[in-house]
Amino acid sequence: MKDMLKKQYLKIEFTLLSPLSIGNGKNEKTDQDIVLNSRGIPYIPGSAVAGVFRDACKKVMGDEWTQRYFGNIRDNGNEAITESQFRVYDAYIQSEEYFVSRRDGVALDDYKYGIPGAKFDREILESGIIFRTFIERDMDTNESEEDDAFNKLAEVLHNIPIFFGSKISRGYGRVGNFKIFKKEFSFNTNQGSSWLDFDMYKDNCWKRSLEISKSDKDFLRNKKITLELALQGGISVRQYTTEIKEGVEQVPDMKQLIIRQKNETGDIEEVPVIPGTTWAGAIGHRMKLFYPNVIKYFGKGGEDGKIRSKIFFSESQLKNSVSKVISRNAIDRFTGSTVDGALFTEQIYYGGTTVLEIYFDLYKEIDLDFVKSLAVALSDLHEGLLAIGGGTSIGRGIFKVIKVNGSEFFGNGSELYKNILAYCKVEE
Repeated sequence: MKDMLKKQYLKIEFTLLSPLSIGNGKNEKTDQDIVLNSRGIPYIPGSAVAGVFRDACKKVMGDEWTQRYFGNIRDNGNEAITESQFRVYDAYIQSEEYFVSRRDGVALDDYKYGIPGAKFDREILESGIIFRTFIERDMDTNESEEDDAFNKLAEVLHNIPIFFGSKISRGYGRVGNFKIFKKEFSFNTNQGSSWLDFDMYKDNCWKRSLEISKSDKDFLRNKKITLELALQGGISVRQYTTEIKEGVEQVPDMKQLIIRQKNETGDIEEVPVIPGTTWAGAIGHRMKLFYPNVIKYFGKGGEDGKIRSKIFFSESQLKNSVSKVISRNAIDRFTGSTVDGALFTEQIYYGGTTVLEIYFDLYKEIDLDFVKSLAVALSDLHEGLLAIGGGTSIGRGIFKVIKVNGSEFFGNGSELYKNILAYCKVEE
């Protein structure tokens, strides 16, 4: 048995950028309840953290490096089973407040009617909160700083999209804003007593730790399209409610989907959102007109076989929009009078801007015709030919592209099409 020369620790803090859907295997409150610890607080299990970090490193660093440090549990006759060098801990919420809510989902047909048996609801942890996890490592060799495995892991986490939980290709579970700190104890330099006094759960024990900052590397290359969009009218991604509030005369029958977040003054505010499922459904349906085998890249579920999505859509938060409550009713076309029982009230948002991020799977080959069909669909979105959400037949859900990958855009749909193909390095 080799002597242990060093102890290394990582403290990793990250922000939940989109809602987290990580199930506990039960369906007591919804079809998929969120995982909770013994105190009833949501968390990310260490096994999930290790699995996500391992997968990210495998994409960037390759199989050999990943198996060396994360272990190899598959014995194919040629490879020995090896133990992981990393001990990964559960990730716990550091924010003072957090919100758990319910999301409904339903598959729609070509006419925007719900498909029977395709409704599903889940509990989600709303975005904006901070998580913290730790990784511990025993070392029996003296690695150079350049070869340090923790430095390589930090480089990966800083530079590629990281997702936890389910529905990650549709805007759920995205994390970012990583803050990574390293602490090291060398036992051949008499730091044993310092290690005995060290408690990784106490902030004061990390005062002299090294923060591993983001490097200049860009692992995404041309695998990401970022569009800043301006809403031209109203948006209605509906959330139905039957709740009754004290002191409020009437609660809308339908509300725009929102999340709750702290603003700059520390107050809780409601932020309207457009889920990745909505973006994927609308854009994928439009792309099907030009690329019939769109399911190959958008994926599918079901008992007859599953295909994993190779394209990822972010959840978009709508900024600087105005909320309005509108009452509507159906009109009898013969008499011109209202139809009994057909009055309903909805809350919608007008104006504002939002950001849509579209990722391709980092290390999957994408058909050029598929990218072209995506560029056509986004051009239709810019021209108002493709609308998002509900009420599209009455002018809702129309957007204009104002920035493409950070650059101002003032052109028409055909220019946007060429712009996207150029960024993705696709030739006509």
